[in-house]
Amino acid sequence: MRKTLLASIAVLAAISITTADAADKKKAATAKSKPVAAAAAPVVVAPKAYSWTGVYAGVNAGAAWNRTSTKFGYGAWLSDPNTIAPGILPSKLNKKDTGFSGGAQIGYNHQIDQLVIGAEVDFQNIGKNSKSYSVLDNGQTVTTYTNSGSQWLSTGRTRIGYAFNDILVYGTGGLAFGQVKSNGSISGVSNPVQAWDGTYTTNSKSENKWGWALGLGAEYALNQNISIKAEYLHYDLGSTKSSIVSTPFAVQTTGQPAGVLGTSKAKVNGDIIRIGLNYKF
Repeated sequence: MRKTLLASIAVLAAISITTADAADKKKAATAKSKPVAAAAAPVVVAPKAYSWTGVYAGVNAGAAWNRTSTKFGYGAWLSDPNTIAPGILPSKLNKKDTGFSGGAQIGYNHQIDQLVIGAEVDFQNIGKNSKSYSVLDNGQTVTTYTNSGSQWLSTGRTRIGYAFNDILVYGTGGLAFGQVKSNGSISGVSNPVQAWDGTYTTNSKSENKWGWALGLGAEYALNQNISIKAEYLHYDLGSTKSSIVSTPFAVQTTGQPAGVLGTSKAKVNGDIIRIGLNYKF
């Protein structure tokens, strides 16, 4: 009986081992035949297109070329050959001077596809007048001096441009408003021929003038908020007219009539080249 029981246990154990081994072989074969899923391809994220739409503000700096053309008109006394030798007084003086320009701007752009339409207001400190001298000697030394120009300039302009994603090229134009100052003098030394010994002054005048401005530029976006630009702008503030009057010294030494002895008309315009930094909100 004992031998029969041991034999039965041995048979069962052998059957169990055989069954487990067959199951393992079947599982391995199934695993080998099952297709392996391919690795997922990396997702490529397209770069985000830049949008120029929005409000922006910034600062700028550059160079300003102030250009002045002054025309003179003389009364009968200054035109008298017995007063000043004929042809010695200039009819016109032109001058262009360069100075520093700095300021700030604020504006808004709206982008439609690649077309960008906007408006901008800026304020510039120019502070460079054009000083002109004319020293002539025709039997008598006469010095003519003018000092005219714009002290500050503000413009309100539209901007129309074309965007190459983060690069914008544009044209701009609109109104200009600025302060114009002018003054000058005509002085001479008497000689045995002429009867003049004195100085005449152009009334010092300061007024705010309206004009226009035109230009073009390019802007590059460093990121979604900050951009840099380069811009050229031409401005024209029209002209300012002053009177040439005699000084007390001239009246006393020559006896010429007091009051207005002529006119001085200064036309003020110029050019600005500047770089700027904008922050888009």
